Amino acid sequence: MKGYMISHSQKCPRDYCSLKKYAVNLENLEKKYNDKENKEEMQELIAKISIESIILHSQEIISIGIQDFPESNELRLMHALYLIQVMDNKSSALGELAMVELSHPSFTEKCQLHHYKEMIKESILSRSSNDTEEENITSVMAYKSHYNFFKEKMEGTAALHNQFWNLLMDEAPDLTRLRDTGFKIQRLKKELNLHWEQMQAINPDEPNAVERYINFLKQVLNDKEAANACLLYTSP
Repeated sequence: MKGYMISHSQKCPRDYCSLKKYAVNLENLEKKYNDKENKEEMQELIAKISIESIILHSQEIISIGIQDFPESNELRLMHALYLIQVMDNKSSALGELAMVELSHPSFTEKCQLHHYKEMIKESILSRSSNDTEEENITSVMAYKSHYNFFKEKMEGTAALHNQFWNLLMDEAPDLTRLRDTGFKIQRLKKELNLHWEQMQAINPDEPNAVERYINFLKQVLNDKEAANACLLYTSP
């Protein structure tokens, strides 16, 4: 495992790769504990950073896969299970399950969805015997997960719009890059709207989310009509 981690850190083109940081930390530890007296302490620290780094690396691999294949339910379900069992991040897991649920899953995928949701509920129930409290916690977690994805999609869409207009202003615009950027914008907008709909179903009166979405419609999409409609719909 150590050989793979070092080899990957040397070959990976991504500056933010967690294994690059692991290699640096490992080198620093070996320099710091270069005497035999502290060898046991060094081994314990190396084991700790190795476990932490491989967990982060696994998360990165899955995330990159989802970025490259955003419509893959298999990847999202794998990520959800990883978030539940390894990361204990049920909020993000619910977000991934919601994305699968909205993408016309197969019968097998629906079975997996149900099973993973039950795993989350059982985990919550083990900490609370109150059914109402369990339902409230699940709703809060689901909303938080959707909201985090919602912000991420807005930021991504804004960045792509900026990139699109910069490409368009070139003397000889690259039509292929313009087309690809346009497709990415449409995909992110679709995903953003799905998360917005789920947020509205859970809690339509969250002022920060409403304000953020209206500003996005006005400033990024330049869709004042949709912004006004959203304002009217969410007004008391």
